[in-house]
Amino acid sequence: MSFRVVVLSALMACASSATIAEAPASVDPPAARASGLSSRKGPAVDAGDEPPLLATLAQVHTGEHVPLDDATPTQARFSALLSDRATGASGAEFIKVSAPAGTLTEVSGSGHEGRNAEYKVDGIAGTSKSNVVTEAIGGVSLTLTGLTNGSAVTVDVQPPGSSVTAIEAQVQSFVKLYNSTITAIQKELSTKPPEHPSTAAEYGAGSLFGDLELGGLLNTMRQAMYEPIAGLPSTMASPSDIGISTGAASASTSSSTLEGQLTLDPAKLAEAVHNNPVEARKMLEAWSKNLQGIVENAARPGGSLETRAHSDSAQVRNLSEQIDNMNAMIATREKALVQTYARLEGILSQNSSQGTWLTSQSEALTKAGG
Repeated sequence: MSFRVVVLSALMACASSATIAEAPASVDPPAARASGLSSRKGPAVDAGDEPPLLATLAQVHTGEHVPLDDATPTQARFSALLSDRATGASGAEFIKVSAPAGTLTEVSGSGHEGRNAEYKVDGIAGTSKSNVVTEAIGGVSLTLTGLTNGSAVTVDVQPPGSSVTAIEAQVQSFVKLYNSTITAIQKELSTKPPEHPSTAAEYGAGSLFGDLELGGLLNTMRQAMYEPIAGLPSTMASPSDIGISTGAASASTSSSTLEGQLTLDPAKLAEAVHNNPVEARKMLEAWSKNLQGIVENAARPGGSLETRAHSDSAQVRNLSEQIDNMNAMIATREKALVQTYARLEGILSQNSSQGTWLTSQSEALTKAGG
């Protein structure tokens, strides 16, 4: 959106200032200050004595109270105290001088009270403590550099152009995040489980090796970076048209290119934003919406990843229940076998006793027959 306003500057904002001079005296000429801002006098003193206090200067805006004597303050400090650096209305008593017996007084007519800037925008009057006006038009700063003397100044306000630097920073941030994501997915897909795991970490390693569902998500994300978006002009239909790609073609192919990692051509992005900002914006909006849909379908609550996690958890619970049932069956079988073996041991012990008795009887019969 653009618009035009008429600005009149009637008064520029200014800071307050004043000049201090010595009150008339009948003896001794005044000691002149450099730059003519002030002159002071006082009674002669010995070198070892403290210089007598001539006056106290109060700066109303800053709240400072500075003693004045033959030694202090310095000329630069003295000049700064007499000139307020803040623009805007200061009031009549912006500087006060308190001097014993009227040693110092303000030079009549030398004080300049601080004033606010006065202006009109489309006939509506306003004031500002600063010559940079921010309240007149929402979102617009007007810098008053002089008086218009009743002649209107027309200001055309155009909508801000696209910031190539800001867009490039956002795109670079996305490219970095995208590359780290596909690297992490590729690592999970290519990590094989150890042949002889011995720790909890080793048992968990390689659980997604060659996983078809995760591999399908990775392929879908890669395709979204290259396929033209339906309904857009062929010259601005995919991220590659603004410089997002896997890199320029070359005789050798790097591992990052094979993995589908992205790079950004800042010059191509700047050219697209400058020459075709509307179509570039439409493409970015459509592409980001499409990619967001792909990611949300997998990562949102109830998405494929959560469904997969719930399914795997259910399988784990089912296997745990089967293991518990098998352990219970084994414990029951073990108990039954223990009881059976106990009975067998009793029978064997009884048979052994009977065998011993029979042996003794046989030996007795042999002796009796002999």
